[in-house]
Amino acid sequence: MRTHHAVAVPLAALIAGLLAVDTVVVAVTGERTVVTDDEKGTLVTTLGTAVLLGATVLACCVVVAREKARFDAAGRVARATRRPLLAGLGMLAAGSGLVHPLELVLDVQDGPVAAVSGLLAGLSLLLVFVPLLVLGLATLRHNPFGLGARVLAALGPVVVLTVLLGIVAPDVASPVLLTGLALVGTSLIGVRAPGAAVRQPGAGTPAGSVSA
Repeated sequence: MRTHHAVAVPLAALIAGLLAVDTVVVAVTGERTVVTDDEKGTLVTTLGTAVLLGATVLACCVVVAREKARFDAAGRVARATRRPLLAGLGMLAAGSGLVHPLELVLDVQDGPVAAVSGLLAGLSLLLVFVPLLVLGLATLRHNPFGLGARVLAALGPVVVLTVLLGIVAPDVASPVLLTGLALVGTSLIGVRAPGAAVRQPGAGTPAGSVSA
């Protein structure tokens, strides 16, 4: 596991765990936690959650940037997902780690600034989830990405499950599990990947090797 994985994987696992707890709390009590509802916490806890999410997304963005060789070794469809994914992750990291904390501190809840921020957040999510869904499907047969692609391949079924749950139990249905799965899958891109001879640009060890 390389340095960018050593940073991104624990952060993604932490966020995924917090989102799973939030889902359980919603199912049991009907109330969300500070992880998904700013109103449930203090300014300090909401700021901390936002910065943590921003750092996690940024770490995943670094993984995608550093694992360029994996994308180059993939098929055309999977290879084409890298640029929009980088753009989406970069925008989402900036929005979660910088813009949202500023909105909290300045108490910006509505108006033109909030509207534009919401539109950019929606665009960034689209640029993240669509490429990841395509990447997971495109690597079912040929997978040069290792564990990451295996996890991302589950996005499709989870999307269907979320939609069905939204019909059966709309109060419990939430896209947060998709978010956790997407972050974990992205953080694992390149981990235990085949082709030890594939090297990262400027790296001294093979991408598939385990560094000390």
